[in-house]
Amino acid sequence: MALLIYISSLNNRIEYVFQHIFENILGISIAFTKSESQFNQFTGPKISYTSNKIGGFLNFKQHPFILEQNIKKQSLAFAEYESLKIPFKIEGSVFSFDVFAASFYLLSRYEEYTIEE
Repeated sequence: MALLIYISSLNNRIEYVFQHIFENILGISIAFTKSESQFNQFTGPKISYTSNKIGGFLNFKQHPFILEQNIKKQSLAFAEYESLKIPFKIEGSVFSFDVFAASFYLLSRYEEYTIEE
């Protein structure tokens, strides 16, 4: 059975980071849905990854960076987590940072595309 992920918008960044974390590292199949009713009716494991909280489900709040379509230098705000500084600080989520935006930023080595020569 797959983990169902509710999202309001799907793009390459979201697809890449979720597939890498859940399928490649954890070995968990995933499926995405934009339908709130399909998400609510699903009886298997599920999480929400949106900018707004949904019901009583595990919700990871999105940082706007993950939805961007272009590459530009980021002004990073850092959250403290177990004495580490993690980029993409966010309020009202499972963690005090967007774990998926931070993972994408680090996995893609995003900062290397914004270096000015």
